[in-house]
Amino acid sequence: MAKTPTEVKFALEFPQGLVLFMKDDFKPEEVGGVYFMPKKSNDAFMIYGERKELFGKNAITVSHNRQTGEKGYSLVYEFSESGALTDARLVSDKETLKGQMLDVFVTRDLNVSIAQDHLKLHSVRDTAPVLVSNVLRMENGQTLIQLGNDELYVGTQGNYTKLDAKPTMRGGSSLYYKAACGENIAIHGRDSYDASMFGDKELTHLNVKYGEDPAKLGLILPQKIKHLTPFSPEVYTSPGAAFKASSAPKAPGRP
Repeated sequence: MAKTPTEVKFALEFPQGLVLFMKDDFKPEEVGGVYFMPKKSNDAFMIYGERKELFGKNAITVSHNRQTGEKGYSLVYEFSESGALTDARLVSDKETLKGQMLDVFVTRDLNVSIAQDHLKLHSVRDTAPVLVSNVLRMENGQTLIQLGNDELYVGTQGNYTKLDAKPTMRGGSSLYYKAACGENIAIHGRDSYDASMFGDKELTHLNVKYGEDPAKLGLILPQKIKHLTPFSPEVYTSPGAAFKASSAPKAPGRP
């Protein structure tokens, strides 16, 4: 799993909030992840898209998300040879919003907030809904649900408990666990020739599609924070919106 970046290299300010360009932990001179932080928020969300030129300039293009309905957009930015920002735009299919460089002192405040865990950076995995990978029937009649984050739940509809089991090995569509009770668990893909096992008991795959919503099986999970983009309804600013005071949180003790 990729390590969450810890330091802002530079940031751009838009009417909806800030775009944070993080330092690459292995190559500090380069940009690692890029995050969007809505105004008046202490959460920043990864901008996950294709990095390529647009209008002859640097850009990150985010595709339309069919699952959430979030519209696609592009973040365009460019610097001169002297290091000055020459272009910063958020471009959707309907409009273009211009941005500006964030003051270096405010950027320092952001890094203090990250170090003190006041500002949280959320990867796509952090905010993506957890869906079903496999559903299996146990010999005692209970159902075993394997989720996309590798967690296991056992029980009956509306009455599931999380199984204390840790993944030990992965291979292809197979995942092996060691349960706290001492049992070994092997879950293979539905099309595998190998039988899925709980200890020495065989598990039977149920006809539930991959990627199903756990709630449809009666498994209610804690709600995750919503992944916000510059064009999410919760943060969207109408065309031509003027800049107000910086949306960056102040570091503790800073006026």
